[in-house]
Amino acid sequence: MKYARGGFARVFGTLIFGLVLALGVSAHSAEKVTFQNYWVITANVGPFLTALENGYYKAEGLDVDFPVGKGSAHAIQMVAAGKMDIGISDFGAMSMAISRNIPIKGFFCYLQRSPLGIITLTKAAIKTPKDLEGKRLAFAPADSGWLLFPVFAKVNGVDMKKITLVSAQPSARNKLILTGDVDALVAYPATGVPQLRAAGGKVSPMRYADYNVNALGAGLMATEKTLKERAGMIRKFVRATARGFKRSVANPKETVTILMKRAPLTIGNRKTATKILVGGLNDLHTKRSKGKPLGWMSRADWKDTLALLTKVGKLKKVMPLDSYYTNDFIAKD
Repeated sequence: MKYARGGFARVFGTLIFGLVLALGVSAHSAEKVTFQNYWVITANVGPFLTALENGYYKAEGLDVDFPVGKGSAHAIQMVAAGKMDIGISDFGAMSMAISRNIPIKGFFCYLQRSPLGIITLTKAAIKTPKDLEGKRLAFAPADSGWLLFPVFAKVNGVDMKKITLVSAQPSARNKLILTGDVDALVAYPATGVPQLRAAGGKVSPMRYADYNVNALGAGLMATEKTLKERAGMIRKFVRATARGFKRSVANPKETVTILMKRAPLTIGNRKTATKILVGGLNDLHTKRSKGKPLGWMSRADWKDTLALLTKVGKLKKVMPLDSYYTNDFIAKD
């Protein structure tokens, strides 16, 4: 009898050990992925949170950590240093880093039409770029939109000498147009117009991309080493991300609910967040990438992007196109 109890204990203990071991393996079988956001949570990154909330990354066997960021430069530094596996970046900033021989590369572009442009006071009747002549235009000297403005003006026949330029920090620009002290400001129309309208402003957007000046906006990047050594993980990440974007396109209200749940301090107004989100989702493709899978990039769009960056003096050296991006990991629809 004593032997039987001991035998049972050993068998039972073996079973428990096996169960614990199995559970332990299951709990730790997901592949860890560190994913660096390039700013605080905004409506434009809603699809990534949608993928997280609905378990799309987990379904691919990925355990994704998505911390807030401090700008594209910080995200690039974190990825390049190997502290983060994947990062979000403005592709202009990423291109400048690559031209300085930083070994990173874009592999998924979700903001393909430039978000840069002008926000105009509706009563100023600025219908075309040429109408900016004789008007007051606010700008922030270090803003990327202002850096491209001379190109925008030249392409559209605008004489900058006929514009009254008002230098202002980003925090002050909105007040200037709300009070009518300027007729327009250089900003991000997709984000700024909904915010200004929510504050009572009667404003209209004018996007550079609608007037023959476009640069690829933002997307995902990783080091060349990660793309090579963890190619399987990158493909899984792209598949899950694409599912998140498709779900956001189909149900933006759900995505905004997720945003307000996960980032209540930065996403406070549902109506404004929805407009910003939908605006970004309308920029998933250019004319050249339309009909292609989400994230796929056109070679011609990349040529135009690099040409613009060269014109404004941001690229001293242009590398071969394949140094900047790859479509190898794009999920087939």
